[in-house]
Amino acid sequence: KDVARGFPEVASRVRVTLVEGLPRILSMFDEQLANYAQSHLQKSAIDIKTNKFVAEVGPTTATIKDAKSKQMDTLDYGMLVWAAGITTRPVVSHLIEAVGKEGGQTSRRGLVVDKHLRVQGTKEGDVYAIGDCAVSGLPPTAQVAAQQGKYLGRVLRKELQQGRQKGAIDNDAKLAAYDRGAQYVVPEFTYNDKGKMAYIGSGEGVVEIGSGTSSSSSSSSSSSSKKRKEGEELSPKVDYKFWRSIHSAVGEPRIVGQSGFMIWRSVYFSMLLSARNRMAICGDWVRTYLFGRDITSPTMNTATNTFQRNNGSAQN
Repeated sequence: KDVARGFPEVASRVRVTLVEGLPRILSMFDEQLANYAQSHLQKSAIDIKTNKFVAEVGPTTATIKDAKSKQMDTLDYGMLVWAAGITTRPVVSHLIEAVGKEGGQTSRRGLVVDKHLRVQGTKEGDVYAIGDCAVSGLPPTAQVAAQQGKYLGRVLRKELQQGRQKGAIDNDAKLAAYDRGAQYVVPEFTYNDKGKMAYIGSGEGVVEIGSGTSSSSSSSSSSSSKKRKEGEELSPKVDYKFWRSIHSAVGEPRIVGQSGFMIWRSVYFSMLLSARNRMAICGDWVRTYLFGRDITSPTMNTATNTFQRNNGSAQN
């Protein structure tokens, strides 16, 4: 829409291609929500290529490889936006190598931890890992990392308090009794899934409200998937706008369309930290709604540098 409004003469020549390495986009969402998002993007003339990996990037072309057939294909582009994944930090890689597979570190993505977020293969309580550094069986999202951080902070605070109490005991008999009866039992980390949201363009979004507490085991996710499948039989079949906008399965409500977009925007607004940011964001939203997105930007001597570079190349 922005291209058609600002540059109508070239709008017909612009096309967008989305390359996804997994079998579907938004793989962390329910399959119905992912299919809705894909259908919405395809209606906007976006070409979606799934099971494709970017093998090589050139100045004007990208080489993509099919995940199944391993066949290579070339994709021409004018601008490339790469949403790349993350890799391990050097300190994490060194820890993985130091502990080794014999200690339980069998993943290249991060440090394998137990249900208490303790790094396997190290002395109990000495090394913890959370967030993107940890392989816990949970998705590497900010929501998981935030809850892990709060959990670990409470555990360390409790252990520090216990250490101070233990250090204040100067009698061996009392110390032995303390060790027998007052040891702090570290609870297992439990993840409270509050849900997932995504903006899919054109004033629409997808929202999957979490089903509550879940552990890091795969059994919880499988039971949740089973519950969703059972709920599909009870889902409304009437093709009305209301039911298309709010479509719930047993246990996990799913909201799509403009309703999902309003929920996504409300949550985003509520998480802004300062009143200044909230006022600035509100101003941007109102201005964009009334006048469209601002497509102008400072040149920052871009045109001058480009001219000088091209002119120098021509002279050489």
